[in-house]
Amino acid sequence: MACLLTAGCHGEGPVTAASRATSHVAGDLHVVAEGPCSRLSVQPVGGRTFVVYGDTGYDLHDWSVGERLAAAESVVEIRGGDAFRVDGFMRGLPTNSGGYVPADLRLGGSFERKPWLVAIDTRYAARDAGSLFERESRGYVFEDGSFRPHAGGSPVDLPDEAASLPALPELCDPAAGQRFVKLGATTSARGDVFVAGRCAVAGPVATRGAPIVVAYGAARASSWVVGRTPESHVLDGVVNVGLYARRGDDAYLVAYEPFKPAEERQPYLARWDGRAWSQVETGLPEGLMSVSGSDDGTLWIAGGRALYRRRPGERELTKVPLPPLRFASEPRPPTLRVHTVRVVAADDVWVEGTYRVRVQEKAAEVEVRSGVLFRSRPSAAHYCDAREPAVRAFARVE
Repeated sequence: MACLLTAGCHGEGPVTAASRATSHVAGDLHVVAEGPCSRLSVQPVGGRTFVVYGDTGYDLHDWSVGERLAAAESVVEIRGGDAFRVDGFMRGLPTNSGGYVPADLRLGGSFERKPWLVAIDTRYAARDAGSLFERESRGYVFEDGSFRPHAGGSPVDLPDEAASLPALPELCDPAAGQRFVKLGATTSARGDVFVAGRCAVAGPVATRGAPIVVAYGAARASSWVVGRTPESHVLDGVVNVGLYARRGDDAYLVAYEPFKPAEERQPYLARWDGRAWSQVETGLPEGLMSVSGSDDGTLWIAGGRALYRRRPGERELTKVPLPPLRFASEPRPPTLRVHTVRVVAADDVWVEGTYRVRVQEKAAEVEVRSGVLFRSRPSAAHYCDAREPAVRAFARVE
């Protein structure tokens, strides 16, 4: 793997930027990165931690059917709290003039079994297509110092333990004109697979309150188990889904309606016990966007306007304080949305969010989406600006 596995390779020094502010810390969380990068996402690869940064391309005010979102993203590794641009790790991937890959990026796998990367192209779908977007994925594997297109029959991000699973069965009723619209997927540490979606008929939702269909494939199983979450009036419209699987018999699903204002969304949490899905009452005052956890039983939920945690032995989810932002017009802007939480290790929790910020572009001031990345472990602070070339866009704040 050439320079990827060697700590002293050329081009691997920590990236830095001019001093902007002192460290912002509150409670359990620290600000790791912030700035006008609409994508700031932690992506673990085995025991190593990478951050995907750049532009999602979602900030379009006028769009047409088939229009492609202009995503542009790159990758740095976080080691010892610092960000390192790993020499050669982007080799083999298509890049634009700014050095970004023109796609939405997902990383995974391990360096013992070859890292994988999925590049996702997103387009606006036709009306009544069953979802707002159409996505096409291209898989790559890292070997011999370069990413190469995945040539296998199974998806590149499917764990080895799931290789015996067949293609997904028919999850909806084609005789009724239904088709399955995938909304999310996850795997457990041992290789169990969960795929969630809804049945659509000439539009994004088949019936009001329709359940979410979830296919579960146990590690090394040869068939899928199909379940449905309880119906709920809080899922009447288009929904987004988040999944977390601690084990094959302990998984959680959250869902929310993205086109409702944040203050009107209602919470939905369901748990899989290995036999069926049941709804869990949370008492939270908002829609739930992401769920994660650790092996000790701790549960984390990103609720959009706040972050919540439930430790082992506790009955209720409690709010976790967020540190003040450094580049926003105010420490906790009202546009801040905490949309993703990911537990990399029991003491290493990452939280992703965005807020709106006004920046100067040429002769005009425009509003853009700024990303923010929090972490439970102490880390250096970094500034990210997707308007800069990829090699300069993610830099440490001295």
